[in-house]
Amino acid sequence: MTTTDVVEMLKEPRMIKICAPMVRYSKLQFRTLVRRYGCDICFTPMILADSFVQSSKARDNEFTTHEKDQPLIVQFAAKTVNDFVDASEMVAPYCNGVDLNCGCPQRWAMQEGYGADLLRKPELVKDLVSQVRNRIPRPFTVSAKIRLLKDIRQTIALCQTLEKADASFLTIHARTPEMRNEPIDLDKLKLLRDHVRLPLVANGDAKSLESAESLFKESGCEGVMSARGILTNPALFSGLSATPLACVQDWLDITSTVPTEFQCFHHHLVFIYGYRLCAYCGNGLKFIIFCFIALTFAITTMLVLQILYTESIPQSSLHGAHGAVATDYSNCSQIGTKILARSGNAVDAAVAATICMAVVAPHKTGLGGGGYIMIYNYKNYTHPIVIDFASNTTTGFFAEAGIRLPALLKGLEFAQRSYGSLAWRDVVEPVVELTREGFVISKDLADEVAKNTDYEIFYAGPLSPGDRLQLHELTRTLDIIAHYGATALYNGTLSHEILQNTTLRERLLQQLASYEPTVTMARSTTLHRHTIYYPSHASFMQEVIEALENLPILAGNASTIESQVLVAQTLMNVFLQFFQNLQHDVKKETYTGVMAMDWQDTYVTILSGLSSPFGSGNRMAGFFLDNIDDNDLSTFIPIIFHYDGGICGLRGVLGSNDVFLNGQILYNLIVRALNVSAAIEYPRYYFVSDGMVIEDNQRHSMEAALQARLYSMISPLSHDDSSSMRSVNAIVKRKDSLSSHSDSRGNGIASRF
Repeated sequence: MTTTDVVEMLKEPRMIKICAPMVRYSKLQFRTLVRRYGCDICFTPMILADSFVQSSKARDNEFTTHEKDQPLIVQFAAKTVNDFVDASEMVAPYCNGVDLNCGCPQRWAMQEGYGADLLRKPELVKDLVSQVRNRIPRPFTVSAKIRLLKDIRQTIALCQTLEKADASFLTIHARTPEMRNEPIDLDKLKLLRDHVRLPLVANGDAKSLESAESLFKESGCEGVMSARGILTNPALFSGLSATPLACVQDWLDITSTVPTEFQCFHHHLVFIYGYRLCAYCGNGLKFIIFCFIALTFAITTMLVLQILYTESIPQSSLHGAHGAVATDYSNCSQIGTKILARSGNAVDAAVAATICMAVVAPHKTGLGGGGYIMIYNYKNYTHPIVIDFASNTTTGFFAEAGIRLPALLKGLEFAQRSYGSLAWRDVVEPVVELTREGFVISKDLADEVAKNTDYEIFYAGPLSPGDRLQLHELTRTLDIIAHYGATALYNGTLSHEILQNTTLRERLLQQLASYEPTVTMARSTTLHRHTIYYPSHASFMQEVIEALENLPILAGNASTIESQVLVAQTLMNVFLQFFQNLQHDVKKETYTGVMAMDWQDTYVTILSGLSSPFGSGNRMAGFFLDNIDDNDLSTFIPIIFHYDGGICGLRGVLGSNDVFLNGQILYNLIVRALNVSAAIEYPRYYFVSDGMVIEDNQRHSMEAALQARLYSMISPLSHDDSSSMRSVNAIVKRKDSLSSHSDSRGNGIASRF
């Protein structure tokens, strides 16, 4: 999705023409049609945020788009912050903004707390909008569509509350929820324009281009939205007073190339050409007979087109519709899915996304770090392999020098050349382009730099979230690597640059040139009829899974307070048993997890990182070298799992640097059968030497009853739960239903293709 700035568009000195959100009607096919006739911005139909988050089927049914479908605003009906935030993050890579429906007057919606019911809950509306605004950087827009309250002062107050929530713009349907076909209240719309500084879009009674232009001039709003008018005349914004025959032909062309349900095809055909049919056929029996014949012909035509269309699609294109990438940064997830769209496989996508993370999150990972890759093909039943480029990076002359051998690139290239399908340059080039153009600074990166002002010298001063950062030296390095491969870093020009200031230079160059990652077979254990694969270095993972497997818990009672307490107590006992004789502190290493899955049911998990944020703080060739600090990154544990009872069962991929956290997530997914978003976002506990730390923040707060039962296990010392939090990204699949989720703790957004 291109970064069209909708707010800047609304500042243009002309009427911005907008297609309204219409349930069942403003779908991709209709949006494609109206864009051909002068529509500037389109809204999706209203989507229920909770269903969208919980159900992959709902996501597939309610939201489809493509790269030319923009600017696009996705409208959600939401009544909880978590649902609105999660749904917004899911669609953010594919649209230009989200909109909160505060105007739907239908009885069912208001009874459920959606739509116009929110008009009398300004603080909730403020919280819904502000939380999404804080999570997704501009130019992505967060807006609201409202109706008038009977007391205009309350409407003004609501709009000003939304201003304070940092809304991007507002759409005003100038009727109250009780009004239906009455004329809009233009006077109150003008009054709102006088009291609200945000860009406003006027909605109501725009049934022709002339009436839209009149509304634009009289209201003083920046844009005009049409619903019923554009539904009956998709060419409305082009100035045509009635639907031309060419528009009907366009509708037939679009629905023959974009898969379309017959009901959608038929309803729109009735709307845009119904009046002409009535005029031709008259009323009564003649009209009924004609419509029956037309309907029969249309069904036959659509079936033939569907057969022809699906047979003409290359098989690779059909396969490409089933892939996902989940990372801690939205651009990296998108780069991964772009690789899938270009016929790359999951290995190609995961490698590209990991290199991207090394660029945008140098405090978490980098070319100077190490890690592990696990690869598994579910359809071929091949045993998962683990590529290790971490455990053998702290030996020899590098250990003597106190720095880690920079192994990340070698490990990634080995995986890509061995198991990828694209050329190496095609995998790296999208990251080079991002680095050259600059990327949006995340809050995580800005905060980490602020903790140590010594790093500011590398970025020409303090960093501000939302600003764009260009890294010219790293661009040059990645450009060389894209053209010449990892050899340039391990036995070429770049190797001399990164090791130029050490007395062990020649010996280090020899060790660097001869470095190779190691490949091992994954180990496995079982949890509730699911095989869990993990690297051989993480043998304690088996202890954790076996402890969970032996609990007297079934799927039916897995989510009760009693069962969750039993799980926590069991994990605590395992933790104490293993660490009781050790001086154990919370690990300082930083990491990021990249997950990918493709149409071949190949699953890839890459965990990479550094011993500490920014490693040694010594930057060469645009990236940071890492220190050793007695840390071999052995806590990095990629996980792949699948159901043993049949090929259509649950399978997936995740990983973290905490064996007990992996256990919690697997319990949520497999035993509790939570959807992937709920399983990842569920409040967690982390073990420290003197007890456990429970998450307690605005987004992740454990329910009081469970927290009270765990009170005796909570650490008596004060711990900052934000320093304990870890990001876990995941992709799961059941039958052919794919779900992916990037952990909000890592501020990423997953991407599906």
